[in-house]
Amino acid sequence: MFDANKILKSLTAGDSLGMAAKTGAGGALAGGLISALGGKKPKKIARTALTSGGLAAIAGLAYQAWRNHEQGKAPSSAPPAAPESELRQAGFLGEAGGAAGGKAPSAADPALLILTSMIYAARADGEVDAEEHRLIQRGISEGDFDAEEKAFLMDAFGKPVDLNALAGKVGSPQAAMDVYTAAYAVVDPPSLPERAHLDMLRARLGLSEGVTQAIEAQVDTAAPQLTAG
Repeated sequence: MFDANKILKSLTAGDSLGMAAKTGAGGALAGGLISALGGKKPKKIARTALTSGGLAAIAGLAYQAWRNHEQGKAPSSAPPAAPESELRQAGFLGEAGGAAGGKAPSAADPALLILTSMIYAARADGEVDAEEHRLIQRGISEGDFDAEEKAFLMDAFGKPVDLNALAGKVGSPQAAMDVYTAAYAVVDPPSLPERAHLDMLRARLGLSEGVTQAIEAQVDTAAPQLTAG
């Protein structure tokens, strides 16, 4: 049964995929598929925080950034502590899909949107060589994914980045903030191509510069605390 949040956690777990492939320890997936993309990891948000929190970790940062922007507050260094019920009520944590709901994955499933956004951001600099492609394919094929999950990952890593299609599946301003937060969490710091990707994503999502600046400030400020945990 399709479980986007499980994939999200798998993508952010472990060390370098290349090292896992060389040692054979834990299979290729043990390193995290995103790590194969030029050695990238979601460095701004600690892997441990994402592994334990998944979608809620991203949504919590977006929610805190939105509150900071609305109230004119500085970003908080403490990890976001809003309960999932509060995030859901505020629109930052949509209805769970896949495993939790027993339903087929929806195009607007927030975990799917976040997954796609993270993968697109990790691919933004275009520096994926043939060996990295091989490692990615190996990680997908050897991972603990069902057929639907593998098909999703093959598409996300194999097809051209399509920000218009991604933005077209975002159904609310809150979901848009989640999607941007996920993208910014992957790049550390943004290279010129990654900065261009983020700017295009902001435009496609219809987010104001003020909101995205608040998101970036919140992610950057909370990162040391998340990493320390």
